[in-house]
Amino acid sequence: MSIRPIIRKNARDSLRHHWGRAIGMLLFLICVNVLFLLLEQLFCYLLSLNIPEEPALVVDLLQGRLRLTGSMAIVTLTFAVVSFVLTTPLCFGMAKWYYHQVGGERPSLQILFTCFYSMKELWRSIVLRILLAVRILFWRAVFSIPAALLFLARRLLAGWESDYALFLQVGLFALQILVSLILTVLWFVFIQRYFLAGYLFVSGSGEGLHAMIRRSVRIMKGNCRETAALLFSFFPWFLLSVLVIPLLFVLPYLYASMAINARVLLERDTRKQEAQSDN
Repeated sequence: MSIRPIIRKNARDSLRHHWGRAIGMLLFLICVNVLFLLLEQLFCYLLSLNIPEEPALVVDLLQGRLRLTGSMAIVTLTFAVVSFVLTTPLCFGMAKWYYHQVGGERPSLQILFTCFYSMKELWRSIVLRILLAVRILFWRAVFSIPAALLFLARRLLAGWESDYALFLQVGLFALQILVSLILTVLWFVFIQRYFLAGYLFVSGSGEGLHAMIRRSVRIMKGNCRETAALLFSFFPWFLLSVLVIPLLFVLPYLYASMAINARVLLERDTRKQEAQSDN
């Protein structure tokens, strides 16, 4: 029997009297990201006024033209780096709040800024996110190889003059789309092996970053599909959020569910390790 309905019910129960805090944290993170976006646009606008003759790359879009300059690229990159450095610890702080909240505790909202209290923890949070991003992108590239090969095959057939050329082109295109969709789903399930690394970090396990990732991979063996299925089960909620249910209620529900799932997996592994040590 799947425990997904139980996890979702417990997530709703844990947020019963704390929706305001959960939504407040989410709005704060959204405002931080929007602020960086607006500042970036402001700086780019000022640069376009002060350096009107700067060489630019003009991108022809469907209904207009986008002018890209070197100074605009530097501004965009700078704000992207600063935003990453500031929002990464905040995201881990929010994950820590949910992790303790669903465990029956009543954490303060100040826990959102936990990583800023120590330069070591701030640095560790940033490095952990980079390590996870590199691994996820690497496996995305690996899972994209079959679709890339089909794309190359289509390009090679483009100059082939034959009565069957168009038929083969259409067949390869359809196969490429199908393979891409299947491999994207498989990739999404596969990268759930890193799901627990962030929760190990916010739980204060005291392990090294690489040790957290290895432990997450070990625990998630046999649990990736269930975790991915829990995430997929929220897809209808996201569709409804467009029409009926505000996204500000769906996201806390999702975060609480994933925190409960992480607690279940970590506690199950702890009991398993203790049983093995006793034997």
